[in-house]
Amino acid sequence: MAKKKKFKSYYRRKEYIGIWFVLPWVIGLAYFFIYPIVFSIVNSFCQMDVTPAGYSFSFVGAKYYKNVLFIDQRNLPNILSSIGNLLYNVPMVLIFSLFVAVILNQKFKGRILLRAIFFLPIITTGGVVMKIITGDGVAQSMMNGTGGTAIFQVTSMEEMLLNSGIPQEITTFIFQFINNIFGLIWKSGIQILLLLAGLQTISPAMYEAASIDGATGWEKFWKITLPTLYPVLSLALVYTVIDSFVDTTNPVMNTIISSAQSLNFGNSSALCWVYFTVIALVVGIVFLIINKASKNR
Repeated sequence: MAKKKKFKSYYRRKEYIGIWFVLPWVIGLAYFFIYPIVFSIVNSFCQMDVTPAGYSFSFVGAKYYKNVLFIDQRNLPNILSSIGNLLYNVPMVLIFSLFVAVILNQKFKGRILLRAIFFLPIITTGGVVMKIITGDGVAQSMMNGTGGTAIFQVTSMEEMLLNSGIPQEITTFIFQFINNIFGLIWKSGIQILLLLAGLQTISPAMYEAASIDGATGWEKFWKITLPTLYPVLSLALVYTVIDSFVDTTNPVMNTIISSAQSLNFGNSSALCWVYFTVIALVVGIVFLIINKASKNR
């Protein structure tokens, strides 16, 4: 009996220690995540007024949701614009990330330095730093008397391609990519890290066996690299979709922030939840496409 009591007390102490270790995370989850979500839901159905005694809330029902969906004519076009930008940004980010990850996985001099350069957005506050860089570029262009607002712009070559007979749509697509190359690099840090980790899990023996069979580098990529990276690519795809929706340059996010800064928390919260619903639907569609594609492999 004494041994059983000692055995139980030992495991009971382990349970208590585990609870103490988990407790800070639970408190942080409740205070920094659950409480703001509940407060945001309440705000979306209430009007907040500033009084000498503090803030007072009065229930107004779905007033702010009606304003977001039917009265304010900026919101729906901005949401549709965000979805449209998604169709352009996500493939570009994923293709660029895969290209860079494949290069960084090779052995060459200066590989560590190049990896650090591409991983820089991961260890910095992307939105804040991006705004500072963009602001400096705009200020510099204004001081120089130029009208461009992009850090890198290509105009003369674009005119040359248009004059050579290349369609406007293709030329615009190419030079939108070139003009946004800095932002593309900045948004690809996490994806490059994920894909590089996935590449390093592929056994070199698979490539050696393919080389013995006479496979070319292109065939190795399509038959070994890409199928093996499919789960990691799926994760990177979902992350890129969400990251594109919550980007600091997104017009919907700017509207939400400006409404909150003007103390219009009801409208800001309602727009947040409408936008969250759109994001959840898009991510759900992406998951369905990924699951269907994985079953057809």
